[in-house]
Amino acid sequence: MTNDFENLSLLTELGLISYSRKKYNYQLGMSVQQSTLESDSYQAFTAKDSVTRARCYYFPTFNFNLTPGRNKNLRFRYNGKTNQQSISQLQNVLDVTDQLNQSIGNPDLQQEFTHNLNLSYNTFNIPFKYIAANISYTAK
Repeated sequence: MTNDFENLSLLTELGLISYSRKKYNYQLGMSVQQSTLESDSYQAFTAKDSVTRARCYYFPTFNFNLTPGRNKNLRFRYNGKTNQQSISQLQNVLDVTDQLNQSIGNPDLQQEFTHNLNLSYNTFNIPFKYIAANISYTAK
């Protein structure tokens, strides 16, 4: 069994809109990821098996920053991203390294997409009172 796997990925980020005022600002952008998968598998039972797949993924980014007072700040962030599959997840070859948990990869496996949200607030007063709160959420 012989395998030749090549997985290429190119990520480009682009900022589309940026707006700023005295008390708030925001940025809106877009990321583009070009992913190319090329695999050649030479297996004794199935002969040659080739997969070539090119995909383009788009995902947004957004940042908002509010400063209602000199010592207060509220920030919201969102971004999406993809996670590249590993070679072992994509190879259509039986993995017998663990005899109790044998697995075969899936060459048609789609990339995982993750949403990240973050909301933070902080305030600072002169007598050294500092309050910070942060909420993060990630969904796959």
